[in-house]
Amino acid sequence: MQTTSQKVKKTSRSKIDSLEHFKQEFAALLSRFDQEIANSAQYERVEMDGPSNDLINDLNRLKLHRSKLKDMLLSFENATAEEWVSIRPMARKVYEKAIEARSKINKEVARKKATAGIIR
Repeated sequence: MQTTSQKVKKTSRSKIDSLEHFKQEFAALLSRFDQEIANSAQYERVEMDGPSNDLINDLNRLKLHRSKLKDMLLSFENATAEEWVSIRPMARKVYEKAIEARSKINKEVARKKATAGIIR
């Protein structure tokens, strides 16, 4: 079975070789981060009567990676083909780390929600 990292590397190499595809992938990933942050925060407000320290830490980690994605997206917004070639390796690393962090945090949040459901 492939790990998340292996899946990301396999798909990201082909999907983000061109600047336009890369912008689309980054924008889609940013949208997923925003949605997950909003959903997790709403779950804590509604279901758990306020945020826990664990959730705050998880949300802050998601926000950190979202910020890195936004910064990277801005750095190549008007990039030329030559600039894209030099930016691409760093952009891939940021993208792959964000995917891995998102997966890890989502698993932690799901585990915490399941545990909270059992305890309640």
